[in-house]
Amino acid sequence: STNLNVDFKSYYQPYIDMAINYTIGPFFWFIPDNRQMKIIAASDNIRQLTPFLKEDWIGKGPEFFAENIHPEDSLFVLSATSIGAEFQESLAPEKRVNTRVNIYCRMLDSNKYYRWTLIQFLANYYNLDGRTESTLCLITDLSKFSIINKSMMTFIDINNKRHQFFKLIDKNKALETINIPNITKREHEILRLMARGL
Repeated sequence: STNLNVDFKSYYQPYIDMAINYTIGPFFWFIPDNRQMKIIAASDNIRQLTPFLKEDWIGKGPEFFAENIHPEDSLFVLSATSIGAEFQESLAPEKRVNTRVNIYCRMLDSNKYYRWTLIQFLANYYNLDGRTESTLCLITDLSKFSIINKSMMTFIDINNKRHQFFKLIDKNKALETINIPNITKREHEILRLMARGL
């Protein structure tokens, strides 16, 4: 049920080319291969936004990624990632493409200081059993914004026109809804312009 010959970098290239449309600030990306539990590709600019070179990311496992996350946020990120993947895998294939998981957390910057970031799982590759074999992870620097003050996850479901916000219930693999108003498309455009210093 797996295809070991998949070139994930080529598979995700159209999404990488469109990544700028999903960000409101500086960003980098990386691609893990869940079959090998290793990062197999990363963006060329990754050293500008993290303490490590591109070569340092390639071949590393989930623990390396976790070490870049603030200790208070790492449990949340791991739980939210797992819950998001399980939910998407439970959907019919035609509905999966209309959902996206976003996680807000603190990560190390190039100077080893923690700043708020947005982790977006932009696209997934599923095997014949419907399990996630790889994900394109897009991480945006939100340090220019002071509106984020807690780890949270948003789940966008275009099928049902929902955009839900969740926080982690401590010490449990469970999420609790946060009542935060949605922003309009124009408000999103303004945030992108502000992030660019306009």
